[in-house]
Amino acid sequence: MELPLFPLHAVLCPGIVMPLHIFEDRYRALTRHCIETGSPFGIVLIREGLEAGASPSLAVAGVGAVAEIREASRYADGRYDLLVAGTGRFALEDVDVASAPYLVGTVTGLDDEVGDEDTAEKLSAAAVARFVKYLELLRAREGETSEVLDIRVEVDGKWYQCEDPLKKVITRVPTCSRSRPGTSCRGLVRPKLSIQS
Repeated sequence: MELPLFPLHAVLCPGIVMPLHIFEDRYRALTRHCIETGSPFGIVLIREGLEAGASPSLAVAGVGAVAEIREASRYADGRYDLLVAGTGRFALEDVDVASAPYLVGTVTGLDDEVGDEDTAEKLSAAAVARFVKYLELLRAREGETSEVLDIRVEVDGKWYQCEDPLKKVITRVPTCSRSRPGTSCRGLVRPKLSIQS
């Protein structure tokens, strides 16, 4: 399968969202192509070279992530702000540098084994608890000021946005977090979820 490629000095993992600011002409073309066709693109880690401009010695990782555009805003000058979600992994077999203004990869999808569901539930609960602790550490302390950031959660392809700072996001696991001013969570949550006032 062929997939447009976006090399970055960052890694996208399945189940995670990533904001991107698209300003280079070749990646504007990639974005237009993906929006017009409804197709994903691939994000691959740059091992050597630069993200912006022409890099004569660009080397990328052999495994990347499929990125689906979940939100797109276009500026008057043609730049884009995207929110993409990692939906799977792929092995990069070959790279075509001539057929499009951006790189196009020949890729093979990689299936990840889910493993034991009970173990996954326990690991998920531990990860959520650590993330909640991380959010608590981001909170402004007394006398400090900070921006209030969005809290966005995707469940089964639907976005939920918590604008009320008193709403709770409760997952299936026995952990809940209360969003507070000065904290943010831009993440993709796959467990069953309910949002309660």
